[in-house]
Amino acid sequence: MSTTTAAYAAPSTGVKLEPLTISRRDLRGADVRIDIQYTGVCHTDLLQTSDGWGPGLYPMVPGHEITGVVTETGPEVTKFAVGDRVGVGTYIDSCGECEPCRAGLEVYCEKGCTPTYNAKDRHGEITQGGYSKQIVVDERYVLRIPDSLPLDATAPCDREGRRDYSTAKSALVEELVAKSYAARVAGQP
Repeated sequence: MSTTTAAYAAPSTGVKLEPLTISRRDLRGADVRIDIQYTGVCHTDLLQTSDGWGPGLYPMVPGHEITGVVTETGPEVTKFAVGDRVGVGTYIDSCGECEPCRAGLEVYCEKGCTPTYNAKDRHGEITQGGYSKQIVVDERYVLRIPDSLPLDATAPCDREGRRDYSTAKSALVEELVAKSYAARVAGQP
């Protein structure tokens, strides 16, 4: 049975956000349910709700710079427990099977990764973002936030940190592959 939660949504393009009750899916095996404490405001939210990147899926609940507290975990969750302080960024799912996903570079998923909002997920459901009280996310897309960092100041960092980390990790992988290839060409192990 899905859970309902309060949210703010754009009912159609270019319209101010309005209160709305939305449904959040039941937990799947590796999902965590998060009570959202803070959500950053990003220019992307404005672009998406005004169809700046193409037609949107309405009503649209924006927000992809999310911090909060885990309130429930699926039976396969290994990284988080109820009460953990966490963050969620731009993406909430990917195939998990292709080479980039297996290498921890899910943003480069060959089948496409699922944005936090304004998209259809792998099950055909429309994703709704962090301008709400709760969200359900696969644990692969959740980051632990240390107690030493305030949740309100951390929310705007979730997207940037994940993007920058992915870019740096990708560059490192490319460098290692290039070095490995050069060594093989030179006859070294």
